[in-house]
Amino acid sequence: MRDWKADIALLDRMHDDLRVSVAALTPAQLRRRLASGQPASWMVAGAAAHDLYHAGQIQLLKRLQRQ
Repeated sequence: MRDWKADIALLDRMHDDLRVSVAALTPAQLRRRLASGQPASWMVAGAAAHDLYHAGQIQLLKRLQRQ
């Protein structure tokens, strides 16, 4: 259980760090093209979509566990 709590704490810290970093980006930085050719804002949106996808998976597992 201690490892699980440590992992959750690490995830919370990393999420907070990501939010601070993204909030600090200027509009020009968000428009800047990455090596992939996509704007940086595309990567930010992709990270948010990825988190939402996993949140949906977690909710589905919680509902299935209650059945």
